[in-house]
Amino acid sequence: MRDYFGAGRDLKEHSIRVLHNLSFVEDPTRIFRAIRFEQKFSFTIGRQTLHLIQNTIKIGFVRRLSGFRILHELQLICAESDPVPIFERIRELKLWHEIFPDLKGQFKPERRLERLQAAKEVVSWYELLYLEEKFESWRVYLLSFLDGMNTTQARYCVARLGLDENAVSRFITARQNGIITAAELGRLCRKGKTYLNSELCVRLDELSLEVILYIMAGHESNAVKKALSTYITRVQFIKAEISGHDLIAAGIRPGPGFKKILDAVKNARLDGLVNTLEEELAMVEQEFKNDA
Repeated sequence: MRDYFGAGRDLKEHSIRVLHNLSFVEDPTRIFRAIRFEQKFSFTIGRQTLHLIQNTIKIGFVRRLSGFRILHELQLICAESDPVPIFERIRELKLWHEIFPDLKGQFKPERRLERLQAAKEVVSWYELLYLEEKFESWRVYLLSFLDGMNTTQARYCVARLGLDENAVSRFITARQNGIITAAELGRLCRKGKTYLNSELCVRLDELSLEVILYIMAGHESNAVKKALSTYITRVQFIKAEISGHDLIAAGIRPGPGFKKILDAVKNARLDGLVNTLEEELAMVEQEFKNDA
């Protein structure tokens, strides 16, 4: 078999080279692929190829890419086992400023590598748990990348990646809820308070897994990290056994109070005050039967 393009030589030399000089001009997303393969396989981008990349960036072809195409490349990067060196190479080539041109001079991408490294550690930790709930790792990395930005800057970055207006609003709202929750957990921790499982659920049940992992990656408190770890691995799976049918059988009339009773039993189960269906029924009999 003839090797017309020198692929065998490139593999032997661990080098990445383009086939022709207009390769990156024709499709600037090839820059992201070249960087990803370089870091993933410990190759080196050839000198001429690197020069072509730098020229393509300088001319402004990357900033003309649609947000959707950039997001797709970032998702592929985030799916790698260790995307942090790829992010670092993107920073070295000043690509972040091309991806988010309106933020040029307003933020320091190099300061975000620490956050991205923390996100990588949390993502790897969760993947090793082999839990059934799936998540989108790129959302954890993006949340970590946006850490420290104000809402206007964060919204601009998310919108730049091609998400529609509703998706952008949902993402920013989720981010804000995560920031608020992280602050609440931090305040409780500084007061030396021990978290009840029910208190964790009140704060975390409505958050997505990606936001919880983002909080875990970025929080400075080991006590908060431990509480989040406990929630992810154990607490979120604790359920009460009692049902509405059991309440009816106990002589309680159906109505708005059902939810209050079921929530109270669930919280008691979460906090270890009851541990079996029989104990749950006894709790209802003792605390709620006369209110029915």
